[in-house]
Amino acid sequence: ATPRLFYRHLGIAVLVYTLFLVVQGYAIGVTPELKFHFRIVKYVLPLALFITLPRLISRWEQYRDCFELFVPFAFLALFAQVFTLATNLAPSQAWGVHQKLLFTEVLERGQTYRGFYSTGMVLISFFGALFLLTVDRSARKRTLYLAVIMADVLCAFLSATRGWVLAFVVTLILYAVFIARLRADRIALGTALGGVLLFGLLRIPAVQRQFEDASDRILTIGLLAKGDVTAGGTLERLDRRAPRVMTKWRESPLTGWGFSNEYREYGDSHVGNHNILLHGGVVGAVLMAAFLLFFGSLMAARAMALPRSKPYRYGLFVFPVFLVGWFIIHSSSGQWFQFAGEPGLTIPQSLFFSFGAWCYNDSFTGPA
Repeated sequence: ATPRLFYRHLGIAVLVYTLFLVVQGYAIGVTPELKFHFRIVKYVLPLALFITLPRLISRWEQYRDCFELFVPFAFLALFAQVFTLATNLAPSQAWGVHQKLLFTEVLERGQTYRGFYSTGMVLISFFGALFLLTVDRSARKRTLYLAVIMADVLCAFLSATRGWVLAFVVTLILYAVFIARLRADRIALGTALGGVLLFGLLRIPAVQRQFEDASDRILTIGLLAKGDVTAGGTLERLDRRAPRVMTKWRESPLTGWGFSNEYREYGDSHVGNHNILLHGGVVGAVLMAAFLLFFGSLMAARAMALPRSKPYRYGLFVFPVFLVGWFIIHSSSGQWFQFAGEPGLTIPQSLFFSFGAWCYNDSFTGPA
């Protein structure tokens, strides 16, 4: 039997509206060159994962194995960060795949390194580790999941990406408040793991220097709170990128510009919410917001409906907590939620929402 997706009606509406944006784009104008037509197909076709993945993965063991499969990639992403800082070379450069990369050239000029490897894998492994940490009672595995969380947080910090660091911090605070039943031994274990990992990394001079530079950059968030939209000259999203996108959006505010040449020219994934307006207009922004709010609120409502004594209750709470952090990344660092399904964005999303639907259904029928 086909698994029931509790958000299927809104999900279908999002997919139908995506097809409308394709038609609208062609009506406004798309460059005749074949590569641009294939590019539209590349952006739309991966969205089929939202329909096919729930049919391909339909049991708890499959989802658990999938998330456990992601565990090594959290450490590989951190290794790539440290390797680049220590050698001034990306792993792909060391293996001769690339000659030059912009984010490694800044190291030679003594500037703050901004590279971030495997963002999709870091994100989904962070979610998987939080969920499995909540429901798994094995002490050995819980230690491993804590290490994954620490590795993912360090990846974000070493990249000096303020939005990711803020998102992970907010997620962990919400997790501690609403989900974790914190005991002294768990706090001590998490603190010890993080301390040992950080101490080891800071023994590498290049990493220590990046840690200091990243700290200075992340602390510029305080300037935003004081009204400096440029965060001391280190942020151009609010004073340069966003106004350009919004100026073009105002020419077609209701449904945006679809997959047209105009969207391709003015679209900017650095300002996620503004870009949704440019692409799908007010209608698209409302539809996207409705889908995210519906998913998060129903998962939270179902979790609250379960008795406090049931561990499953806390697993369900991981979804809305993580979604808050994910939306912070989308709003501050780079667009994730959109009507264009790039594979690197769509695979983590389809896995997250499909697993959410499975957990929601299983909370009614399976052991709680």
